[in-house]
Amino acid sequence: YYYLRRARDTWMYQGKANHYKSSLDDHKAVSLDSFYFPAYEKLQVYYYNNDTQQASKYRKLTLKKMQQAVVLYPDSAVFWYYLGEAWNNYLHGLSSHKIGFDTCLVFYSKAIALDTTEANYYFARGCINCNALGNYKACLPDMQHALKIYDWIVYRNYIIKCYTKLGRYNEALAATEEALLQFPDNKYLLKDKKDLLLKTGDGK
Repeated sequence: YYYLRRARDTWMYQGKANHYKSSLDDHKAVSLDSFYFPAYEKLQVYYYNNDTQQASKYRKLTLKKMQQAVVLYPDSAVFWYYLGEAWNNYLHGLSSHKIGFDTCLVFYSKAIALDTTEANYYFARGCINCNALGNYKACLPDMQHALKIYDWIVYRNYIIKCYTKLGRYNEALAATEEALLQFPDNKYLLKDKKDLLLKTGDGK
């Protein structure tokens, strides 16, 4: 954990020239804990920017390690979530990643079954349904559930998007107006409201 924190701070605050130094701490972190997903994920990012072959190697290694983790700790929600993330990252690393995302849903759903209190799990499953599969009907309740756990504007944006894609413009407008109560100057929400007013016929 301490190596990961130092690596993160080096990455964020000491500039691109020190990203290599940051990667050394990430390597140290995974050498101490071979199931430490956050360090693996940062190494994937580092190598993606510097060595695509190494990035591919670490995507495969991360997936393998998370598969091992859920075998050893089948009741750990976070490892099922990490396995979903690892599979997602692996698919995005392929030249063609149009299939396979249903598998991510299985892993995220397993994490949710084990822990219903973690907003990230609902968010991850919702993102797959929305962005990878175009299943806005399935995405919507996950984002609504995540919002009940933790109020984040990104969840609200997805809710608005889902309502809009489903043609439920009045509900999208109501969700937008509710979000604007907290973020009155958000230009994207203001644009959404303007567009939705036209769709509902109230903006003529």
